[in-house]
Amino acid sequence: MTLDLDLMKEQALELSRYYFKGFKARLTHIQTCASMYLNFTDKDPDADVKELVDESYGCLRQMQESYKSIPFEDLADRTEFRPLFTIDLLLPELKESMDDIFVRKNKRDTVDLETDITSIRSMGKTYSDSINSLLENIRAYEKDFTIGFTDYDNRTWNLKEV
Repeated sequence: MTLDLDLMKEQALELSRYYFKGFKARLTHIQTCASMYLNFTDKDPDADVKELVDESYGCLRQMQESYKSIPFEDLADRTEFRPLFTIDLLLPELKESMDDIFVRKNKRDTVDLETDITSIRSMGKTYSDSINSLLENIRAYEKDFTIGFTDYDNRTWNLKEV
């Protein structure tokens, strides 16, 4: 059993290397800022909403930077990393949807933004569920096993689940 446990630990460490703790919070912040932006600009077209726009694109940049560090070419044949590939493909679509609202001022086109965010969240959940399942299996043998994850502020968290 030691060999299986060691392999599971190795896989958990590898999966955690590309896990972005707080990713869902970044998506929620983008969605909230877009909603507030639309609300404010509907009431006052000259409202000062620069901070909302800056925060939204700041969240997107954090996610994009995180994904730039993933060696996709090395992971291409690994099915456990497929959700990351999908998210990487969806990030440019998310930016387009954000541009529709924040740049092109298309105030009625929030469906694409919501769809993109929902799709990305779904893939993120698939990835985190696979990590949690693996961690649960490991803890059947080693109950105090934790793993380190880095969040969007580059803080490291030692967690029993993601």
